[in-house]
Amino acid sequence: MSSPRRFYVVRGKAAHGSITHRCPTAELALDTLRRFERDAVRDVSLLDPDGLPLSPGRLEALATGTDPVALVEEA
Repeated sequence: MSSPRRFYVVRGKAAHGSITHRCPTAELALDTLRRFERDAVRDVSLLDPDGLPLSPGRLEALATGTDPVALVEEA
């Protein structure tokens, strides 16, 4: 039996309603966040694969590989 796939979740509100993107990598989540910012999506929230809130700065650090916690976990 395989474990369920875990995603970074990026949510926001646009003029036409709520938007939720489930991203398999931090890089895709960061791209989605940047697109939301460009498109003026409001009330953006980020969740890590464990469902915990994530700051934009931490997401960027994870995506660019500059997060010291992620580097220790990968070793």
